[in-house]
Amino acid sequence: MELPRSSRRATSVGPYLLGEEIGKGAAGQVYKAIDRRTGAVVAIKEIPSRGLDAAARAAIAGEIELLSDLRHPNVVRYLGTVASAGFEYIVLELAENGSLAANLKPGRFGPCPESLAAVYVAQMLDGLAYLHERGVVHRDIKGANVLTTKAGVVKLADFGVAERLKAGASAARARAGAEANVETNGSSPSVGDEMLGETFASSDVRGTPYWMAPEVIEMGGATFASDVWSVGCTGGELLTGAPPYFDHQPMPAMFAIVRDKRPPLPSGISDAMRDFLKRCFRKDPKARPGAAEMRAHEWVRDFPRREDRTGDGDRAGAGDPGALDLHVGTDDREGRGGAFEPAASEKMPSSTPPIDPRDVAIEERRLSGRAKSARVSSSAPGGSRVSDSDSDSDEWSPPEA
Repeated sequence: MELPRSSRRATSVGPYLLGEEIGKGAAGQVYKAIDRRTGAVVAIKEIPSRGLDAAARAAIAGEIELLSDLRHPNVVRYLGTVASAGFEYIVLELAENGSLAANLKPGRFGPCPESLAAVYVAQMLDGLAYLHERGVVHRDIKGANVLTTKAGVVKLADFGVAERLKAGASAARARAGAEANVETNGSSPSVGDEMLGETFASSDVRGTPYWMAPEVIEMGGATFASDVWSVGCTGGELLTGAPPYFDHQPMPAMFAIVRDKRPPLPSGISDAMRDFLKRCFRKDPKARPGAAEMRAHEWVRDFPRREDRTGDGDRAGAGDPGALDLHVGTDDREGRGGAFEPAASEKMPSSTPPIDPRDVAIEERRLSGRAKSARVSSSAPGGSRVSDSDSDSDEWSPPEA
């Protein structure tokens, strides 16, 4: 009896054997892979490089450089790069449980109870506090970019649109602001907390619409505080399966984010979580607490900081981060036949290219009249579920399956 043939040929990339696709984003695919030297399993992000202009190549190099400098239990660990004909492969530690967004699907675990959401959000804040202290703004925090290991350790991932704070005068301003923060708030000084309102990232509208902070949509530039806004959106996503305004199309959703006093809050949440989200959703980025300050909030402060108990990051076949930097020829990358099933994360919107703010104004005019009243108007009775008051009526419930 003849055995059925494989639907795809094995693909070799340097010392790695690529397996199933486990994710897909705007920049490329992510595969599970095995190191043929050790048998260790890693994740490999495949980025097509053929035909890219200088700016796109610089962006890839920037992501690799940034990742190589990061080492924290709540940030995905960079293990090396492999350059092949027409592709760049970024080797990362594997988070076995996949993304939080994938785990929220009805076929997996579904929306989280509030207690579990707090466990995940606490670790997200630990990772962000680390990034912000090093002058890095992520710019695309959402459930699809937050991974988990089998030990329940959260890993911030996908730094494709992240940016780093420039050294020099800005760092001096950060130190001065840190001293002022101690005097006024009594909190510990950190670059992340002190430069919340200072715009240092480019003013391009990059990220994913439903998780974007209003200052990003208005092209005011991303700040550390923009990541904190996205944490609030992700907290709601964990409880309901979707971020605020997910029942809107992307453009009306962005208009509502800018227009409303704050996004609607999930129904039935505790007072502690309600206060936490309201702080994340302060419209003025300078009034929004930093990641370190939010970590001290009563909703998440009692959860201990986690360690990566798997140790896979140190044994994943690449040794020290950055040690693997291979350039392989065409013969080392065998043909890819067959097709992959779409990854679960594909159903969530991917990061967006720059958006012209004039489109928001055009959309506002288009939605005038009945459509605007039905979908985004907060002034008409029964319109938006968002109020300009602080009443508890501005809630949204989990979307129907």
